[in-house]
Amino acid sequence: QASMNAAVGARAAQMVADGACALRFPEFWNFCQNPMVQAYFRRIGLHVEKGNAEALFKLMDADHDGQISLEEFIDGCSQFLGTARQLDIAKLKADSVWMREQMSELSRTIRDKFLPMAGGALVSEEWVDEGSHPPRGTKRSTGHESSSDQEV
Repeated sequence: QASMNAAVGARAAQMVADGACALRFPEFWNFCQNPMVQAYFRRIGLHVEKGNAEALFKLMDADHDGQISLEEFIDGCSQFLGTARQLDIAKLKADSVWMREQMSELSRTIRDKFLPMAGGALVSEEWVDEGSHPPRGTKRSTGHESSSDQEV
């Protein structure tokens, strides 16, 4: 594998030496079609095809400038090496659950604390969850009004 790493690294370095300080997607796709690069990708567990090459490109483009530097390419490939991949996926899943919980808490805080200060408009949980707005004329119920005072 060391010789394959060296060959792919040499190919990437040659592209940089040829004046490409970084690769935009079309150059990246051409680079990916090189048989040695394809063999390297397969060895690290990637199957790069036209359909997924752009997603890989975006993952490797760490600074989101639309091109991949040699450093970004090396760092990107290193993310796919070894058993850490499964650990990374598990961590991402846990982070996603945590973020979802935080967003739900923020939504509840906004609904419970800020909407009453904004004129008392009632926004039911189903409206908040669906992202739609309550019908005009709907008031927030404080629990102290008589049933005739509450608009529907």
